[in-house]
Amino acid sequence: MLADAIKKIERKYEIKRGEADAIFLAEKKAIYNSTPRLSEIDSEITKKGIKTARLSVSSDSKDSQAEIKKLQKEIKDLKKEKDKILADLNVTLTPKYSCIKCNDTGY
Repeated sequence: MLADAIKKIERKYEIKRGEADAIFLAEKKAIYNSTPRLSEIDSEITKKGIKTARLSVSSDSKDSQAEIKKLQKEIKDLKKEKDKILADLNVTLTPKYSCIKCNDTGY
């Protein structure tokens, strides 16, 4: 009986969280459609992150370490640019959950 009650509550939270996530994704899509530079930044960050990971795994030379540091700085700069764009738009890219303590997980 208790297990059934817990499952019901967990299911309610799952639905609630799913709704918040769906709203967030729709809002994010609208923001990205109106400001294509955000997508470009995300793409650049991903590419540079992959390149950084490959360099980290494949080589230990000083040249590789210098390239890794350069890429990390570029990623940091891209993140700053993205944050500035979002601040200028007065937008935060995070789901808006009902409960800030559990993010609608129930835990």
